[in-house]
Amino acid sequence: MIQHDKNLVKSNLLRLKEEGRTIIFSTHRMESVDELCDHVAMINNSKKILDGNTEKIKMKYKSDNYIIVHDMKLKKVDNNYSLVKTENLADGIYESEVSLKEKKSYKELFNSISSNTRIISFKEKIPNMNDIFIMKVKEGANSE
Repeated sequence: MIQHDKNLVKSNLLRLKEEGRTIIFSTHRMESVDELCDHVAMINNSKKILDGNTEKIKMKYKSDNYIIVHDMKLKKVDNNYSLVKTENLADGIYESEVSLKEKKSYKELFNSISSNTRIISFKEKIPNMNDIFIMKVKEGANSE
């Protein structure tokens, strides 16, 4: 019953959003912000720490990290990237997070990796609103 009610509320909020209605939504659940909100104002300790369009904020805080699914282990050291982490998804299939080295392009990264392994998927890691909130809170704690 409770799950059904949550789905009903969510579908009604999404319908109102599609109709162009303005909804003021207060939550601590950042996954709801990712899913439902176009604009956000984040508050920490009674102070606004971030305000703006959610997609523009995500683009501002991205870190040139990429998630790559591939079929052979990657080299830990490369001129184009550094390896953040690798997970074995299945027998011979890996998912790696890599960080682009400064002044390198995603094309150089793709070419470097694809010369040693078959790339199954390649996507830029875009932070979610929870990641951004934590980053902003830490920034505030470091500046005090």
